Amino acid sequence: MDQTQKIAQSLGSAVDAIGPERMGNLEGPLYEFSRRYCPTLCVDVVLVPESKRPSVILARRGLNAVAPGEEWIFGGRVDKGLDYILVGEKKTESELGLKVTLSPNDVIGF
Repeated sequence: MDQTQKIAQSLGSAVDAIGPERMGNLEGPLYEFSRRYCPTLCVDVVLVPESKRPSVILARRGLNAVAPGEEWIFGGRVDKGLDYILVGEKKTESELGLKVTLSPNDVIGF
């Protein structure tokens, strides 16, 4: 059995164990594996206020976050089937309380 077949067999066993249509949060070890080894589309939102002086709006990380108390560009993962523009809008509202309207023209890159 070659390496590809071994990986396919292991992943097949994982799907059998957790079920093919997993909804909700993943258990810790499975989440950590996914976070480390699976490509994930994420959005980062950079708000640039209109003013004469260049600036951006940052969020301060909570006490339970990575790097607590540090200022950060906010954003998050885009789950399968979701629109990245909508995720950016929702993250801005949930993390800063600001309602914004984004468009594909606002996207800098992937």
